[in-house]
Amino acid sequence: IIAIFENVLFHPYTENGCFEAGRVESEKKNAVDAIRAVLNNKRSYASKRAIELMFAGDPYSSSEIGEEKIIESITPEALTAYYKKLLKTAEIEVFSVGQADERVIGDSVRKMFDGMERRSVLPSSSAFLPKNAELREITERMDVKQGKLVMGFSSDMCGDDDVSLPLMVATDIFGGGPYSRLFANVREKMSLCYYCSASTIRQKGLVTVDSGVEAENAEKAQKEILAQLDAVKKGEFTDFEFEASLKSLRDSLNSYNDSQVLLDTWYALKAGNRTLYSPEEIADKIAEITREDIVNAAKGIKLHTVYKLLPKEEK
Repeated sequence: IIAIFENVLFHPYTENGCFEAGRVESEKKNAVDAIRAVLNNKRSYASKRAIELMFAGDPYSSSEIGEEKIIESITPEALTAYYKKLLKTAEIEVFSVGQADERVIGDSVRKMFDGMERRSVLPSSSAFLPKNAELREITERMDVKQGKLVMGFSSDMCGDDDVSLPLMVATDIFGGGPYSRLFANVREKMSLCYYCSASTIRQKGLVTVDSGVEAENAEKAQKEILAQLDAVKKGEFTDFEFEASLKSLRDSLNSYNDSQVLLDTWYALKAGNRTLYSPEEIADKIAEITREDIVNAAKGIKLHTVYKLLPKEEK
């Protein structure tokens, strides 16, 4: 496997010293198709636009699948030059899942790069620091039947697992599973949206609420979402919601060992943390979180940006 990896990494198919033009064009087409697919999926598009607006000027605002105009401008020569630059500057992280001697794998990878001049450039990583003092509300209109409401929040709590786990639980009680405040109240009880859920990127101190609404219910849904967040901040969540969230999160974490792909993803995302915890260790830590921890985490969640994608207005 190591030999195959080395061959792919260092000996790609080229013509006249560059990536073959036909293959480059084929991959460019695939990339453009992926970008256009996001536009066609309005839920994904709305979430993407909200992040772009919240993190304007920050690398995090850039889509991982790129921008169509940049992809269209790529030439075989430029792509080959960038590939060579990556070999010399990209940070190298090696993950092995399964029965293997990590020392042998590490030595094999190091041997691949022997003699190569390298100057690793570490990717920037920072918490979400709101740049605007006032709440931003942006509405875009398209030819859609169902409106989308995405609310982005900053948080006082962010970073490694040993400091930000209460934010995970607070967000889950707020808008995680069917036991959550958003599902039980905004969606089921009040019928203000087709779906409504909250998620967090703790490394960035980011919390988002993603919902599908009728245009006439957008303002009502926004108001009620904030009301449910206030309830969590005040500790007005039931013991059932608290216990159900802890159980759901722990069950999810304990299931990571069922899949090599999940384990690989887990450790890849945690590689930059000061302490590298296993999923089971995080599950045990979650069991120790108190209601007070959750309230304190929720109090640091502040609304930053509201993005609405609504149907075109009738003339």
